[in-house]
Amino acid sequence: MQGQINDCIAKDKDKVVDQIELEAGKKAVMCRCWNSGTFLYCDGKHMERNKLTGDHMGSVVSVKKFHSATTRSTRASEREMRDR
Repeated sequence: MQGQINDCIAKDKDKVVDQIELEAGKKAVMCRCWNSGTFLYCDGKHMERNKLTGDHMGSVVSVKKFHSATTRSTRASEREMRDR
């Protein structure tokens, strides 16, 4: 097993846990190499590591889609308003 990957982020905590809330239709590109200067978010530093090590690590992309039931409900409300 290799040594620690995280050498500087939240070392005073027992475990690094982050939570983000996304707006509908938005995405977040998050770091999983622990080398990002903008951690929790990816800044592409994994590409340097991949070139040096031959690894193929990438970021984590999280997307919050529109909820279809809400979209249908919103469209119905818009039609009601228009038809009044």
